[in-house]
Order: sequence, then structure tokens, then C-alpha cells
Amino acid sequence: NPPSGSKTLTLGTSSLNNLVINGSSGTIITLASAITLNGNLPINSGELDVTSGNFGITLLGNWLVNTTGLFTPRAGTVTFNQSGATAQTIYGGSFFNLTTSSTAAPGTKQLLSNLTITNNLLIGANTSFDAGSNNLYVGGNFTNYSGSSGYIQSGTGTIYFNGVGNQAIENGTCT
Repeated sequence: NPPSGSKTLTLGTSSLNNLVINGSSGTIITLASAITLNGNLPINSGELDVTSGNFGITLLGNWLVNTTGLFTPRAGTVTFNQSGATAQTIYGGSFFNLTTSSTAAPGTKQLLSNLTITNNLLIGANTSFDAGSNNLYVGGNFTNYSGSSGYIQSGTGTIYFNGVGNQAIENGTCT
């Protein structure tokens, strides 16, 4: 629980298991490099900012942004990269670019809330992206792997393409 103010997270080539953001009001955790988390990333209170460096986040666990937490994506990419039978959950926050990947199917990514992606969504090989009954807002391109995986709408949610220019919807092979 860092005190209020700005704090910088520097990992270099190391990775963490879980990163829990429990800052007081006004606490901002800024990234000094791209990070890989082998566990969960709950942003309970305070802010996580990828900074003007637009540093990426690779996450093998679950994503949670509570109502008192804030994620500032700027122009960064968050990659959900959990493999295997356990679903990786995504709750809260908004993203600039969101990518899913998995080394082995099913690699399910499950939305637990409405989600806004202001730029591109890439659903990679060996992953299923299930929005359930949640709405998905995509401001850029939507690339959906055409293999046995891909986008699933198992509930009543809707995809809204809300970009200001032309948007591409691709159902092709991703690597």
C-alpha cells in the first residue's frame, strides 16, 4: 500500500507473480518498462499507468479493475497469455490494444464486465474470447483467429464497432 503520489515500477527482464495495486487516493504506479506477470493483476485502488513509453503488459493470470482503481492504457498493449483449461478472466478497465494468445487450446479468456478497446483487438491462435452477456466496444480493427478458437458470444452481449474511421474485421490466420 504505497502512500499517495507517483511511484515507478522497474522490472527489467524479470517477471512477477501477482501485482496488487492498493494505493491511496492520488497514488499512481508508472511503468518504466514492459512487464510480465505470471499471476493476477488486481487494481483495487490507485492507478496503474503505462506512461508515454506505452509499455506493454503480458498477463498469465486474471485482470481486475475495481471501481476505485484506474488503468491508464495510453497507446500500450495488454496481452492475455494464459494457456490450458482454466479460464483467464477480465473485469473492468479499458484498453488501447488487447491481444490474446495461448500456447495450447483452449486458452479461454472470459469477460466479466463490459469492455472498451479504443484501438485493436487481436484474438490469437489457441484462444477463445468469450464476452458472455457483456458488451464489447472496439474502436480499431478486430482480428479473429479462424481456427477452432476465436470470438464466442455465449450470452446476450453485443460488439459495437465505434471507431471514427474505417475499421477492419478480419477472420484470418493469426500468428
